[in-house]
Amino acid sequence: MKNRVNYLKIMVIVHGKSELCIARYIKSNLKIKMEIISKDKGAHSIQITSIMQVLNNSVFSNPKSFLKKYDDIEHIKYSLLNFRLFIIMDVDDCTEIQKNNFINGKMFKHHWLYKYITPVYNIKTLEDVMNKCNIPITKKNKNKYFEVFPVNRNELDIQQIKDFNLKLEKNRKLSNLSEFTNYCIEIAE
Repeated sequence: MKNRVNYLKIMVIVHGKSELCIARYIKSNLKIKMEIISKDKGAHSIQITSIMQVLNNSVFSNPKSFLKKYDDIEHIKYSLLNFRLFIIMDVDDCTEIQKNNFINGKMFKHHWLYKYITPVYNIKTLEDVMNKCNIPITKKNKNKYFEVFPVNRNELDIQQIKDFNLKLEKNRKLSNLSEFTNYCIEIAE
């Protein structure tokens, strides 16, 4: 029997510590292979205004360096297979034009990863979205993310992520974070 390679199918670039916490929570509950990119482990935020600096760094700037770093992504030549890059951002710290270009993806149009990128927005911030989802997190108690979204070191728990996803689905006008959670659930199942 041949060894089956567990390909990397999901990569996520997160805005800050709160988004990092949620990505780890999803990854640990679904027991999926996911690469999470943050700045200084979430201690500093990546803004919409600086996301292209990340995508133009030495790792992301071209397919050759990207696939050298992430050699567990399924691909044929430089065409990636079964792969999506989610970029989760708040939209409170940019102009309206930058916000719209992020949401509609125009910002990434000239990048080689363009067709793999799914921009994920939170209007205006993730805390605003959590509030609308009746998840008790505000800008003043951001440390509560670690309580509400703990890393699961036990068994697979898809239902917990499905429950979270239902709350997100009800608030799609404020956030499309459910696109990320849906895709992660799909990969886990």
